[in-house]
Amino acid sequence: TYGWIIDDDKLTTNADYDHELQSNYWGTAFLNYYQIPLAQVAPIDFTANVFNRGTSAMTNTKLNVDINSGAWTGSSPAATIASLASDSLVVSTQFTPNSAATATYSVVRTLTSDNPDDIPTNNAFAPITFSTTNYVYARDNNVTTGAGSTSNGADGFEAGNLFDIFTDQTVTSVIVK
Repeated sequence: TYGWIIDDDKLTTNADYDHELQSNYWGTAFLNYYQIPLAQVAPIDFTANVFNRGTSAMTNTKLNVDINSGAWTGSSPAATIASLASDSLVVSTQFTPNSAATATYSVVRTLTSDNPDDIPTNNAFAPITFSTTNYVYARDNNVTTGAGSTSNGADGFEAGNLFDIFTDQTVTSVIVK
């Protein structure tokens, strides 16, 4: 005899409305900083590439940014994203931290549209926290990476971390981890 047993199957249809976050960016001049000296404060951009995995168009789709629970908010222009299409959402105004006093900034980013997202778990953003400081400029968020090695054969090359310098400032030390 022969038998084929199928158990616990579930047939589903595609979601009608489903944003999927493909990539996102926040930062200044294509670099993100977790500690920024007051003398180097510059405007910060927020973007997201969003794919509509649903079967219906997502109307009035926006990327929203909320910093420090409403102290600053911004949104991208509204977009309609057709089914199985993607779009790049860019917050229309840049956020510039206060350059007169040190502070910590907590950033919450969300996607909204006229249609409720059937699967919101695939468009969740990681929270962001960064600070303005008197002297520390950091991009690593206290996470050390680069434990491997690199080779460029017989050709010379330079390795390092990039930092934009927007105004003159005296450097008194460098910490390498």
